[in-house]
Amino acid sequence: MHGADNGWHPAIRDRLDEFDIIIDCSTDNDIAFLLDSLGLHGDIYSLSITNHARELICASKHSLYNWLQNIFHQLKRDDDDMYNPIGCWSPTFKASYNDIAVLVQFALHHINDCYKKNLPVRHFYLSTSEKDCFEIKLNQF
Repeated sequence: MHGADNGWHPAIRDRLDEFDIIIDCSTDNDIAFLLDSLGLHGDIYSLSITNHARELICASKHSLYNWLQNIFHQLKRDDDDMYNPIGCWSPTFKASYNDIAVLVQFALHHINDCYKKNLPVRHFYLSTSEKDCFEIKLNQF
């Protein structure tokens, strides 16, 4: 990290190094950058969902921040059709609880399955389609 950190950088690293797995659901690029730069020993996953829950993105520990930046530019984003709340600093995406929950559960199942089979968890995103029926596709990198 650049500049004086006033002791917070080692303190955060030491605290987070107590965990084997960290799942960040903040969808905050600054947090992804921080987690990527800390050099933690455990596995790190950053989960985020696009507007209308059309995709769920999961970046893993290696090149977490850079991969997130790259994939968000590749995916078709629908940022124009968002809720603009009153009294909130940021618009929020449109998605139902069920739409979000099914993607999160699918992603967690995939991660857990990789652990059970002793496979590496690579960067991935889930994409949804509702042409004939609801489908979820796993896209791994």
